[in-house]
Amino acid sequence: MTHFSRTGVRAARVGDICADVGIAKGSFYAFFASKEDLFMAIADDRDLMHKRDMMAMLKAETGNAPAVLGRFFDFMRDRTEGDPVLRVVRDRGEILHLMRKVSPEHIAENNRRDHEFMRDVSALLQSRYQLPCADAQTLENLLAIMLSVALQEEHFKAAGTYDATMALLRDMFVARLVEGPKS
Repeated sequence: MTHFSRTGVRAARVGDICADVGIAKGSFYAFFASKEDLFMAIADDRDLMHKRDMMAMLKAETGNAPAVLGRFFDFMRDRTEGDPVLRVVRDRGEILHLMRKVSPEHIAENNRRDHEFMRDVSALLQSRYQLPCADAQTLENLLAIMLSVALQEEHFKAAGTYDATMALLRDMFVARLVEGPKS
C-alpha cells in the first residue's frame, strides 16, 4: 500500500513493488496476475475490515434511531475519507483505470458482497429500531451518494462546500431512513 500511495496504480511497477518488499518478481506472479490484482486484494481486505467494523459499531451502539444513524454516517464518512485505498483512487484518479483492468467477475463479487452487507445492515436496523424504510436498496443508494461526494472531495473543498454538503447528506441519510420517502 505504501508503494501505491507514492506512485498510484498506473505508475507502479511490479519490479519496484517486489524490491520494496524484498521478493523476487517471479514470486509476485505466483500470487497475482498484475499490479491491479494486488491493489484489489488490498482493497478487498480493507473493505472486509471496514464492513466488520461498521457492523460491530452498529451492534454496540445505543440510543435512539436518529442518533445511531447519525453516528453510523459519521463512522462511514471517517472511514471513507481516511482510507488509504480510497485516497489512492481519489487523489490519483485511478478509478477508470481499475475499472478497465479488474475482471468483471471481481467487480461482480464485490457488488455481491456489498449487497449482502447492505441486507445485513438493513435487517439489523429494521429489527432493532423498527425502521422499515431502512431497506438495503435505500442504504446502498445513500451510501453511493456519500462515496461519490467523498471521491470528489477536492472539488467540493475548492468550492468551499464539502463540509456543508456532507452535513446536508448526513441529515438526508438520517431523515430518509427514519421517515421514509416523504422526508
